[in-house]
Amino acid sequence: MIILTGMHRSGTSLSANLLYEMGENFGDESMLRQADKWNEKGYFENNEVLTLNNDIILGGLGNSQYWLIPSHDRNLFMNISMRFAQLRYLSFPSKKTILKRAERYKSKLIELAIKYDSIIANDARFSLTIGAWANYGRIDKILYCIRDPLEVAKSLKRRQQIPYWLGYKMWHYHVNRFFDQVDGLRIVVVNYNNLFQEEKASAEMMRFYRFAGREYKQAESLDILQRVLDKKLRHHVSASEDYPDYIKKMYRIVNNYHNVYDTLKPFQVLRT
Repeated sequence: MIILTGMHRSGTSLSANLLYEMGENFGDESMLRQADKWNEKGYFENNEVLTLNNDIILGGLGNSQYWLIPSHDRNLFMNISMRFAQLRYLSFPSKKTILKRAERYKSKLIELAIKYDSIIANDARFSLTIGAWANYGRIDKILYCIRDPLEVAKSLKRRQQIPYWLGYKMWHYHVNRFFDQVDGLRIVVVNYNNLFQEEKASAEMMRFYRFAGREYKQAESLDILQRVLDKKLRHHVSASEDYPDYIKKMYRIVNNYHNVYDTLKPFQVLRT
Protein backbone atom coordinates (compact mmCIF):
# COMPACT_ATOMS: atom_id res chain seq x y z
CA MET A 1 0.00 0.00 0.00
CA ILE A 2 0.95 3.61 -0.51
CA ILE A 3 -0.21 5.63 2.49
CA LEU A 4 -0.85 9.36 2.83
CA THR A 5 -1.63 10.50 6.36
CA GLY A 6 -1.11 13.06 9.12
CA MET A 7 -3.06 14.56 11.99
CA HIS A 8 -6.55 15.77 11.05
CA ARG A 9 -6.59 19.30 9.53
CA SER A 10 -2.90 19.02 8.61
CA GLY A 11 -3.08 19.20 4.83
CA THR A 12 -3.63 15.57 3.87
CA SER A 13 -6.35 16.53 1.38
CA LEU A 14 -4.21 19.28 -0.13
CA SER A 15 -1.27 16.87 -0.40
CA ALA A 16 -3.50 14.27 -2.02
CA ASN A 17 -4.78 16.87 -4.49
CA LEU A 18 -1.20 17.74 -5.46
CA LEU A 19 -0.32 14.09 -6.04
CA TYR A 20 -3.54 13.61 -8.01
CA GLU A 21 -2.64 16.54 -10.29
CA MET A 22 0.82 14.99 -10.72
CA GLY A 23 -0.95 11.94 -12.14
CA GLU A 24 -0.72 9.61 -9.15
CA ASN A 25 -3.30 6.85 -8.75
CA PHE A 26 -6.05 7.13 -6.11
CA GLY A 27 -8.12 4.31 -7.58
CA ASP A 28 -11.75 4.34 -8.62
CA GLU A 29 -12.89 7.97 -8.28
CA SER A 30 -16.45 6.87 -7.54
CA MET A 31 -15.06 5.38 -4.31
CA LEU A 32 -13.60 8.69 -3.10
CA ARG A 33 -15.30 10.71 -0.38
CA GLN A 34 -17.26 13.67 -1.70
CA ALA A 35 -16.18 17.28 -1.24
CA ASP A 36 -18.01 19.47 1.26
CA LYS A 37 -17.64 22.94 2.79
CA TRP A 38 -14.68 21.80 4.91
CA ASN A 39 -12.75 20.48 1.91
CA GLU A 40 -14.16 22.19 -1.16
CA LYS A 41 -11.67 20.59 -3.55
CA GLY A 42 -12.25 17.09 -2.24
CA TYR A 43 -10.86 14.73 0.37
CA PHE A 44 -9.32 12.10 -1.93
CA GLU A 45 -10.14 9.53 0.76
CA ASN A 46 -11.21 6.03 -0.25
CA ASN A 47 -14.57 5.19 1.31
CA GLU A 48 -13.72 1.55 2.05
CA VAL A 49 -10.46 2.44 3.78
CA LEU A 50 -12.02 5.31 5.74
CA THR A 51 -14.88 3.09 6.95
CA LEU A 52 -12.54 0.33 8.07
CA ASN A 53 -10.23 2.75 9.89
CA ASN A 54 -13.25 4.22 11.69
CA ASP A 55 -14.47 0.76 12.67
CA ILE A 56 -11.05 -0.16 14.06
CA ILE A 57 -10.65 3.05 16.06
CA LEU A 58 -14.22 3.12 17.37
CA GLY A 59 -14.50 -0.63 17.86
CA GLY A 60 -17.55 -0.77 15.60
CA LEU A 61 -19.44 1.84 17.64
CA GLY A 62 -21.76 3.98 15.53
CA ASN A 63 -22.41 3.84 11.81
CA SER A 64 -19.17 4.57 9.96
CA GLN A 65 -21.15 5.14 6.77
CA TYR A 66 -22.28 8.51 8.15
CA TRP A 67 -18.75 9.86 7.65
CA LEU A 68 -19.11 9.24 3.93
CA ILE A 69 -22.09 11.59 3.65
CA PRO A 70 -21.24 15.26 2.93
CA SER A 71 -21.82 17.36 6.05
CA HIS A 72 -24.55 19.44 4.37
CA ASP A 73 -26.55 16.27 3.61
CA ARG A 74 -26.52 14.73 7.10
CA ASN A 75 -29.68 14.85 9.18
CA LEU A 76 -29.87 15.58 12.91
CA PHE A 77 -29.87 11.90 13.89
CA MET A 78 -26.70 11.27 11.88
CA ASN A 79 -24.93 14.22 13.49
CA ILE A 80 -25.93 13.13 17.00
CA SER A 81 -24.81 9.56 16.29
CA MET A 82 -21.45 10.79 15.01
CA ARG A 83 -20.96 13.03 18.04
CA PHE A 84 -21.65 10.09 20.34
CA ALA A 85 -19.18 7.90 18.45
CA GLN A 86 -16.54 10.64 18.63
CA LEU A 87 -16.66 10.48 22.42
CA ARG A 88 -15.07 7.05 22.09
CA TYR A 89 -12.48 8.54 19.75
CA LEU A 90 -11.72 11.16 22.40
CA SER A 91 -11.05 8.44 24.95
CA PHE A 92 -7.69 8.20 23.14
CA PRO A 93 -7.56 4.40 22.75
CA SER A 94 -4.13 2.92 23.33
CA LYS A 95 -2.01 1.27 20.66
CA LYS A 96 -2.75 -2.09 22.29
CA THR A 97 -6.50 -1.42 22.24
CA ILE A 98 -6.52 -0.47 18.56
CA LEU A 99 -4.46 -3.52 17.58
CA LYS A 100 -6.85 -5.70 19.57
CA ARG A 101 -9.88 -4.15 17.85
CA ALA A 102 -8.17 -4.62 14.48
CA GLU A 103 -8.06 -8.40 15.01
CA ARG A 104 -11.83 -8.45 14.45
CA TYR A 105 -11.28 -6.96 11.00
CA LYS A 106 -8.28 -9.09 9.99
CA SER A 107 -9.88 -10.51 6.84
CA LYS A 108 -11.03 -7.04 5.69
CA LEU A 109 -7.59 -5.55 6.35
CA ILE A 110 -5.97 -8.26 4.26
CA GLU A 111 -8.57 -7.87 1.50
CA LEU A 112 -8.17 -4.09 1.20
CA ALA A 113 -4.38 -4.19 1.54
CA ILE A 114 -4.31 -6.47 -1.51
CA LYS A 115 -7.03 -4.57 -3.39
CA TYR A 116 -5.32 -1.21 -2.94
CA ASP A 117 -1.73 -2.41 -3.05
CA SER A 118 -0.60 -0.01 -5.77
CA ILE A 119 -2.82 3.03 -5.18
CA ILE A 120 -2.54 5.90 -2.72
CA ALA A 121 -4.79 5.47 0.31
CA ASN A 122 -5.31 8.82 2.05
CA ASP A 123 -6.77 9.01 5.56
CA ALA A 124 -5.71 10.90 8.70
CA ARG A 125 -6.90 7.90 10.72
CA PHE A 126 -3.87 5.92 9.54
CA SER A 127 -2.05 7.92 12.23
CA LEU A 128 -3.66 5.51 14.69
CA THR A 129 -4.19 2.36 12.60
CA ILE A 130 -0.98 2.15 10.56
CA GLY A 131 0.40 -0.57 12.85
CA ALA A 132 -2.63 -2.77 12.20
CA TRP A 133 -2.32 -2.36 8.44
CA ALA A 134 1.39 -3.18 8.64
CA ASN A 135 0.53 -6.38 10.54
CA TYR A 136 -1.76 -7.67 7.79
CA GLY A 137 -0.51 -6.07 4.58
CA ARG A 138 2.52 -4.65 2.77
CA ILE A 139 3.15 -0.93 3.13
CA ASP A 140 5.42 0.31 0.37
CA LYS A 141 5.79 3.94 1.43
CA ILE A 142 4.18 6.73 3.47
CA LEU A 143 3.78 10.46 2.89
CA TYR A 144 3.28 12.11 6.28
CA CYS A 145 1.87 15.65 6.54
CA ILE A 146 2.66 18.06 9.36
CA ARG A 147 1.19 21.46 10.21
CA ASP A 148 1.67 24.07 12.92
CA PRO A 149 -0.18 22.62 15.96
CA LEU A 150 -1.86 25.92 16.84
CA GLU A 151 -3.33 26.11 13.33
CA VAL A 152 -4.61 22.56 13.76
CA ALA A 153 -6.17 23.45 17.11
CA LYS A 154 -7.82 26.55 15.61
CA SER A 155 -9.23 24.52 12.73
CA LEU A 156 -10.62 21.87 15.08
CA LYS A 157 -12.26 24.57 17.17
CA ARG A 158 -13.90 26.15 14.13
CA ARG A 159 -15.06 22.89 12.62
CA GLN A 160 -16.01 20.81 15.67
CA GLN A 161 -16.04 23.30 18.56
CA ILE A 162 -13.13 21.48 20.20
CA PRO A 163 -11.38 23.70 22.80
CA TYR A 164 -7.71 24.48 22.26
CA TRP A 165 -6.46 22.36 25.15
CA LEU A 166 -8.21 19.30 23.71
CA GLY A 167 -7.13 20.12 20.16
CA TYR A 168 -3.52 20.20 21.33
CA LYS A 169 -3.99 16.88 23.11
CA MET A 170 -5.46 15.34 19.96
CA TRP A 171 -2.56 16.65 17.87
CA HIS A 172 0.01 15.20 20.28
CA TYR A 173 -1.83 11.88 20.52
CA HIS A 174 -2.02 11.36 16.75
CA VAL A 175 1.52 12.50 15.97
CA ASN A 176 3.11 10.54 18.80
CA ARG A 177 1.08 7.42 18.02
CA PHE A 178 2.01 7.52 14.33
CA PHE A 179 5.75 7.74 14.86
CA ASP A 180 5.52 4.99 17.46
CA GLN A 181 4.29 2.53 14.80
CA VAL A 182 6.30 3.14 11.64
CA ASP A 183 9.81 2.00 12.52
CA GLY A 184 11.51 0.66 9.39
CA LEU A 185 8.79 1.83 6.98
CA ARG A 186 9.83 4.16 4.15
CA ILE A 187 8.61 7.69 4.72
CA VAL A 188 8.72 11.25 3.41
CA VAL A 189 7.56 14.14 5.64
CA VAL A 190 5.99 17.27 4.11
CA ASN A 191 5.12 20.55 5.82
CA TYR A 192 1.73 22.07 4.93
CA ASN A 193 2.82 25.54 6.06
CA ASN A 194 5.80 25.63 3.68
CA LEU A 195 3.54 25.25 0.64
CA PHE A 196 2.14 28.72 1.37
CA GLN A 197 5.58 30.37 1.56
CA GLU A 198 7.04 31.34 -1.80
CA GLU A 199 10.64 30.89 -0.69
CA LYS A 200 9.97 27.35 0.60
CA ALA A 201 7.37 26.01 -1.83
CA SER A 202 9.78 24.62 -4.45
CA ALA A 203 11.79 22.62 -1.93
CA GLU A 204 8.57 21.27 -0.43
CA MET A 205 7.17 20.28 -3.82
CA MET A 206 10.39 18.42 -4.55
CA ARG A 207 9.49 16.05 -1.71
CA PHE A 208 6.25 15.11 -3.47
CA TYR A 209 8.18 14.24 -6.63
CA ARG A 210 10.69 12.17 -4.68
CA PHE A 211 7.86 10.35 -2.95
CA ALA A 212 6.23 9.60 -6.32
CA GLY A 213 9.55 8.53 -7.85
CA ARG A 214 9.32 11.22 -10.51
CA GLU A 215 11.94 13.53 -11.95
CA TYR A 216 11.49 16.96 -10.39
CA LYS A 217 10.43 19.69 -12.80
CA GLN A 218 10.24 23.02 -11.01
CA ALA A 219 8.05 24.86 -13.51
CA GLU A 220 5.59 21.97 -13.67
CA SER A 221 5.51 21.60 -9.88
CA LEU A 222 4.81 25.28 -9.28
CA ASP A 223 2.11 25.25 -11.94
CA ILE A 224 0.44 22.33 -10.15
CA LEU A 225 0.78 24.11 -6.81
CA GLN A 226 -0.75 27.29 -8.24
CA ARG A 227 -3.72 25.33 -9.62
CA VAL A 228 -4.35 23.45 -6.39
CA LEU A 229 -3.50 26.00 -3.71
CA ASP A 230 -6.27 28.35 -2.68
CA LYS A 231 -4.93 30.67 0.00
CA LYS A 232 -8.47 31.81 0.80
CA LEU A 233 -9.17 28.32 2.15
CA ARG A 234 -6.38 28.64 4.70
CA HIS A 235 -8.48 30.12 7.47
CA HIS A 236 -6.12 29.60 10.41
CA VAL A 237 -2.69 31.17 10.13
CA SER A 238 -0.54 31.02 13.24
CA ALA A 239 1.90 33.83 13.99
CA SER A 240 2.64 32.52 17.47
CA GLU A 241 4.81 29.76 18.90
CA ASP A 242 3.36 30.07 22.38
CA TYR A 243 2.46 26.39 22.68
CA PRO A 244 2.19 24.35 25.86
CA ASP A 245 5.59 22.88 26.79
CA TYR A 246 4.68 19.31 25.81
CA ILE A 247 3.53 20.56 22.40
CA LYS A 248 6.73 22.57 21.91
CA LYS A 249 8.78 19.44 22.59
CA MET A 250 6.77 17.25 20.21
CA TYR A 251 6.69 19.91 17.49
CA ARG A 252 10.47 20.25 17.71
CA ILE A 253 10.80 16.48 17.22
CA VAL A 254 8.36 16.55 14.29
CA ASN A 255 10.31 19.36 12.62
CA ASN A 256 13.48 17.32 13.06
CA TYR A 257 11.78 14.46 11.25
CA HIS A 258 10.86 16.89 8.49
CA ASN A 259 14.52 17.87 8.17
CA VAL A 260 15.67 14.24 7.97
CA TYR A 261 12.96 12.65 5.81
CA ASP A 262 13.06 14.84 2.71
CA THR A 263 13.33 11.74 0.53
CA LEU A 264 12.16 8.16 0.96
CA LYS A 265 14.12 6.26 3.60
CA PRO A 266 13.29 3.77 6.38
CA PHE A 267 12.06 5.54 9.49
CA GLN A 268 14.03 5.49 12.73
CA VAL A 269 13.01 7.21 15.97
CA LEU A 270 15.22 10.19 16.75
CA ARG A 271 16.77 10.10 20.18
CA THR A 272 16.38 13.46 21.92
